[in-house]
Amino acid sequence: MEIKVIKKEAKSYLKGNWGTAIGSMFIMGLIVMAINFVVSMVSGLSTMLQMIPLSYMDNSEEAMLALIPAFIGSLGVIIVFSIVVALVQQLLSVGYKWALLDLIDGKNYSVGSLFQGFNRTSFKTLGLIIMMGIFTGLWSLLFIVPGIIKSYSYSQALNILKDNPEIGIMDAITASRKLMDGKKGQLFVLQLTFILWYVVPVIILILVIVLLGALGGSNESNGFFLAFALLGYFALIIYILVINFYIYPYLTTSEQNFYRHLTDVKIDEKVAEI
Repeated sequence: MEIKVIKKEAKSYLKGNWGTAIGSMFIMGLIVMAINFVVSMVSGLSTMLQMIPLSYMDNSEEAMLALIPAFIGSLGVIIVFSIVVALVQQLLSVGYKWALLDLIDGKNYSVGSLFQGFNRTSFKTLGLIIMMGIFTGLWSLLFIVPGIIKSYSYSQALNILKDNPEIGIMDAITASRKLMDGKKGQLFVLQLTFILWYVVPVIILILVIVLLGALGGSNESNGFFLAFALLGYFALIIYILVINFYIYPYLTTSEQNFYRHLTDVKIDEKVAEI
């Protein structure tokens, strides 16, 4: 499997569909931002309501202890809302990836495809995400590298679930592990070619700043150095924000195309081996 072929095919799939891919990504971000805003409002209102009775009370130890249950309740609400936000974000992310897999398969592809994670398999999808996180976390307790390796082993479990909605959570993880046997390095190299789009500009900026700092000496040159460093930092942020609208759809489509190439041997055969 050649990385160049995977990426070239991904570009051909996105041709004429860039607007939908970028629009879906933008909508996903807006939804998450809106939910986070609601959470912030709720937590802020909860804190405000707790501070009202505090203003009418003395600062005695008894008064402070009386507020502990309210603070615990407020913290509980924030935690629950944060979990909900994380789960919604995960389902949207899965829906985005599944939608691009539909594009590769020649199925209907639209902004509405973003919400396909919210279907009858939603709880199984969330369960699979949680189990993958637990297993990866446990392997990471040994060392970072085993955790990373296992994350690549489990990387295709959600796609396998999409292709086989009736499969069990543990079976999907096992099927992914079998499917990625000997292929983890190829997926890493594929992702690395995209990561360089972010890493190279950062390295160049750091080298230029270090060089200018070494050449500086006078107050005037120090002022120029600081101005350039700030300008370079903001330019880098803008670059990353802009390029992300190109890289993320391209990367995700390439990853999904990588999976589809793996399943040319038919995923059913892999599932049957379990």
